[in-house]
Amino acid sequence: MDRIRYIEKCFGNDNVIRLSTPGRALVGEGVLIKVCRKKPKARYFFLFNDLLVYGTSVLSKKKYINQHVIELKNVQIKSIPDGDDPSKII
Repeated sequence: MDRIRYIEKCFGNDNVIRLSTPGRALVGEGVLIKVCRKKPKARYFFLFNDLLVYGTSVLSKKKYINQHVIELKNVQIKSIPDGDDPSKII
């Protein structure tokens, strides 16, 4: 719970929702690279038992901005066969 409160504090005023709630557990965290037209951009992800939260790291693991929250109750996992164009799959 202390780690979740720390993550919440790192987002500062960008918090979309309160992260430290009873029953919420941090499952994992790490950096993923978003492929953009100009250059790749790093995003820091936090996987909770009920949410996926990500943002841009401003100070290495000390401050994050642009918080985005995805509720996992609405997420579906689909297998994509090799060779399919990912832009056509929604």
